Amino acid sequence: MTKDSNTRRNQPKVSLPLWGVALLALFIAVLIIGSTIWLFNTVQGIASTLDTTAPEFVPGDGGAGTENIWNLDDPLVTPAAEEGGVGAGLSPDVLRPWSGKERVSILIMGIDLRCDEEGPTHTDTMMVLTMDPVGLSAAALSLPRDMWVEIPNYGANKINQAYFFGEAYDYPGGGAALAVETVEAALGVPIDYYAAVNFQAFIDFVDLIGGITVEVPEDIDDPTYPDNCYGYDPFFISDGEQELGGEQALKYARTRATAEGDIDRAARQQQVVLAARDKLLRLDMAPRLLVQA
Repeated sequence: MTKDSNTRRNQPKVSLPLWGVALLALFIAVLIIGSTIWLFNTVQGIASTLDTTAPEFVPGDGGAGTENIWNLDDPLVTPAAEEGGVGAGLSPDVLRPWSGKERVSILIMGIDLRCDEEGPTHTDTMMVLTMDPVGLSAAALSLPRDMWVEIPNYGANKINQAYFFGEAYDYPGGGAALAVETVEAALGVPIDYYAAVNFQAFIDFVDLIGGITVEVPEDIDDPTYPDNCYGYDPFFISDGEQELGGEQALKYARTRATAEGDIDRAARQQQVVLAARDKLLRLDMAPRLLVQA
């Protein structure tokens, strides 16, 4: 045995008392939380400086009812309203000129309207799509409907309440306007356009393009899937590649009957959007849609 090894063996061992270990753990936790907050604020600050086409966006025409609920006779995207005008049902003639270079952000809202209801309702789905025509990139961000946020003028609540409050209390611009303002405040990113679609409009659209093809990652068995009223319409789908019509696609996008609940649901909704995009980009789709228009 060498002298160096004897020296190392004779060196005293350092052990922290219990309070020291707790203090060290607390310091590490504070460091992690602090760095996370700093990263979020930094990213939010960068995102909020992105150029947009209409930061003064005032959508919707307000009031209770279904004025802002679209069907297939309406445009798929409602443009930002001119000052003092209304957002829903605007003709293409009032669209602001777009140079083709600005980033565009769209809020997609799935409206939870059942049994031919006409009163205020909630958003079942909220998704932000953003497109950069210069960088040729696009991204989608799903917002969990139970996420707690600050709703302007109404305090902290679930994000899916914003549309309801806007409709129920005649907020200027209606439920869509308040939903847009809520998302803008939560993300720090201006929203240029919105699309509000009810369940039947979604079904009709998917059927119109001839259905979609999705790769189902696992069997899904949902015996308590809600129907269009307040009962149940059991849903089951096997894993693997599946061809889905409108009703099946809606169930696949809405069910929560998997291990990760809302997280899995958000992923499926984005999968459905991409599947519809892929279908629309097929060369034979344009003639088919023109014939059915």
